[in-house]
Parts: sequence; C-alpha cells; structure tokens
Amino acid sequence: MNWRRLMVKALIGAAACMVLLGLTVGACAAKDYSAIIRSVYSQLLASRGNSYNGWCGQYVLDQLSANGIGYVTNGGSCNGNQIYYSIVDGAKTSGGYTQVKFGGNNALYDIVNRYGSTVENIVVSFTHQSGHSDSNPGAGHTNFLYAIVDGNIYFSESYGGYGYKEGDPQVLSIGQYMSRYNNSYGNIIGAVVYEPAACIQLWGIEENSEWSGNAKLRAKRTDNDSNHYAIFYIDDVPITGHINSDDNGFFNVTIDTTNYNDGTHQLSIYYANTQSGSWDVRNIVFKNIIKLQNVEEGSVWGGDATFIAKRFDNDDNHYAIFYLDDVPITGHISADANGYFRRTLNTTEYPNGHHQLSIYYACTSHGGWDVRQIEFYNEDEKTMSTPDFILPASLTVIEEGAFEGLSMTVVQCPEGLKEIGADAFRNCARLKEIYIPASVTFIDGGALEGCAEDLTIFGHAGSVAEAYANLNGIEFVETED
Repeated sequence: MNWRRLMVKALIGAAACMVLLGLTVGACAAKDYSAIIRSVYSQLLASRGNSYNGWCGQYVLDQLSANGIGYVTNGGSCNGNQIYYSIVDGAKTSGGYTQVKFGGNNALYDIVNRYGSTVENIVVSFTHQSGHSDSNPGAGHTNFLYAIVDGNIYFSESYGGYGYKEGDPQVLSIGQYMSRYNNSYGNIIGAVVYEPAACIQLWGIEENSEWSGNAKLRAKRTDNDSNHYAIFYIDDVPITGHINSDDNGFFNVTIDTTNYNDGTHQLSIYYANTQSGSWDVRNIVFKNIIKLQNVEEGSVWGGDATFIAKRFDNDDNHYAIFYLDDVPITGHISADANGYFRRTLNTTEYPNGHHQLSIYYACTSHGGWDVRQIEFYNEDEKTMSTPDFILPASLTVIEEGAFEGLSMTVVQCPEGLKEIGADAFRNCARLKEIYIPASVTFIDGGALEGCAEDLTIFGHAGSVAEAYANLNGIEFVETED
C-alpha cells in the first residue's frame, strides 16, 4: 500500500480537518466502539445463556458473526493459537469481507503501516496460554479487535481480569497491548484483517489498456449512497478534487494524456463510502502519436480557422492528413521543424453546426489518430435582393411625399442622390430593402416611416444612411464599393 493511500485513510479517520496534497479532507464522525462492544456482548450473552469463561476462540468467532462479517476456515481448530492457522488467507466471507493475514509479532504494526491510522475488524492470535510457555503452549490465546484508531486498540476479553469483567470494553495503546499480552501469552503468531468489500470500480478500463489524446476515465460506485465523494489519482497524485457521482452512480474525469510521459502509469480512485474508504487501481499505458493541439472538444469556429496538430515522435519523414467529417481536407502534408502540422480552413464554405475534425498521422504501420467534435458558426452575409424599383440615375433630390404609399419591395437609389425629403417613402408597407448611396447628405426623419418592420438599409460605412439607420433602429448592412 503506498503512502498516498495511507495518508488518505489517516486523514479520513482523524478528528479534525486536515490538508492532503492541497485537498481538504473533512474528518469522519468517530464510532463509539465501546458502545458497540457492550451491545454485541449483551446480545451474545443473551443468545448463549452463559458466559464464555475464557473460551477465547468461540468468543472471537461469535463476534465475527454478530458483526455481520463471517469467517472462512480450513476446518481446523479455531481456539487460541490455532485460529490463525485455520483462517484461510484471501478467502471472502459470507459478509463480503476478505481475510488478509499478517504473520509475526509485529503484525499489528504492519497492519497500521498498510491500512493507515484507522483499521477495523482484526483477529490476533498468541503462541501460548497464560501460565504456559512456547515449549508448552497449551491452547494459546486469541482476541477480536474491533478497531485500531490512532494507535489505540478497542477490544474486549472472554474472561475477567486486569480490572475488567468479561465482555467489558477495553482501550489500550498498541504498545500497552503488546506489553500485556506478550508477557502473558507470548509473541503474536499472526493477525487477520477483514477487509470490507470494495464499493468502487474503475469502469471500462482494462489492466494495461492503452490511452491517448483526451481520455475519459470513469468509475462506478456499487452502493446506493450518492452522498460520498471520490478522488481520481495518476501515479499517486490527485487529478481531481472531491467529486460526486452522476445520477447513474458514475464518477467521470477527462484528462489530456499528452501532459504525461508515454508509458505505464497507475490510475486509481478513492471512494469515501466508509471510514476506511474503498479503492480500485489499474495500470494503464499512455501512448500518444499525434494531437490536435489548439482544438478543444466542442469549440466553436468561424471565418478562416487554422487547425494545428503536433506529432510526438522524432521522425520528420512521415505525413499527416486532416479530415473534416471523414472527408480529407489536405493531401499528405509534412510537419514543420518543430513537429507541427497546420491547416487553415474557410469555415464559411461549410454549414453551421456540428462537425468532426480529425488528423491521421502515418508514423507506424497502423498510424495514429486524434479526433475532436467541433462547431462552425458564421453569420450569414446579407446581400440586397434584385430591385423592383430603380430610380433614375439623374435624380439628385427625392421630394417630400414623392413615393408615399406606393407598393414597392426593393428600391435602388442612384449614385449622386443628395437628399431624401419628408415622407418620401412613408407608408410603403411592403418596402423591405433600400439602397442609399454615400452621396446622400440629408434624410428627413420621417422619410421611411410606415415601411415594413424588417426594413434593411444598404449603404456605406460612415454614411448618412448608416447614421439614419442607427438613429431609427433600422437594420443597416454595409455594401462594398
């Protein structure tokens, strides 16, 4: 177990908020193990009808059952110094726990080193019975430890002693526990941790699978509680903060694999669904050949768009091809001296909306791809329709009310026109487009009153026509000379 997992678990079990690699981890509410011990012993005593009187092995097995953990043995004796040998390492119990064995007198310290400062559900076995020796061990001794929390062991005994009655909750530091029991029962033969079933699974990610470009990584919780967070890690470094699952129980993160060295990396996820949390881990391989460098997923482009891609090998002898909607938009093109491929595209030549941009790089026999979904958006350039009313080229002034109320749709005013008088086109209800040349120096305020609501004035930038359109809330479209 690596240092990052140990630190996470230590922080989860702490009594205050601490900082983990820049992420704030809130403390879990501490369990009242003493109350749990009393309750379980009371239930067992009621069920048995009599005390255990030092029958330590049976007391351990009964506590495993009463706590919903269960156990798997090879059929051998489960009393005292034999229980450790009888428990099957790696077996899954009826409660969904996995039995993990640690041998030797330092087993408890090894367990804390592996799992962190809060570890629950441990069976520990000693070499000899009280008053005996290793050469004459007798039945030996065993305990069920409800938890080790910050170096303190919570447990009870199958007999009275040391100022406690049978079944009374006891709390000793690991050092105190070792001192007491090593003196009375000899060294620890070994201990067994009952690991809870994992409640998180990396989804659709096979061991040693290859990933490139923008990789969407997913994990799924297997419980029904949406109130717990998860953290993704790459190589023991968090790549998310505390994230919540979606409505379907999935945690999602997208990473740019080109930000990492090619090769094997460890992907893991921590799910804070219990005091000790759940993990899932995979080794995955990042293998990048080509990347669309300046193109974000879902980005919007208009006008002349320059797309850039970069190769990640050191061979400048291979070509690339850009594609739009699976249609090539280049021939075979080479990278520049820095390994970049470029293609400038006039997006106005394509429909607005969704498109797929991709690049193929022929660096190996099977080549490499990178793909993005993008959007094109260009405002349609409005052009004037064919006039149905063309004024004479010699006209310089349109007199007051000259065309009032006439049925016309598109009007072409002549170059050289100087003035448009009051009510010149008043109430021309069908008039939608009119061209007013730059030569016009005066337009009466009511000249176009009562025309179509979607009237557009075509003219030149900076002209009186543009000023008139802006003043009266009329659409203005600039025309070329």
